[in-house]
Amino acid sequence: MLGHPLYNKGDIVSFSHNGQEKTGKVSGVDTFGTFGQQEEPSYDIYIAEENCVYKHIRESWILTGQI
Repeated sequence: MLGHPLYNKGDIVSFSHNGQEKTGKVSGVDTFGTFGQQEEPSYDIYIAEENCVYKHIRESWILTGQI
């Protein structure tokens, strides 16, 4: 729900990206969405194995998470 994210910085989550499941650590939380969408919270997720941050992952795209 907008303004009330399910996940916090440091939580481990999985999400789908281009047909692949990715797992990483939440490195940033956009509580009220981003400039591209304001319907739901979004997250920046760091994947250490790829040394990559996936930006603006919508909450509805997250498959699983450890809160």
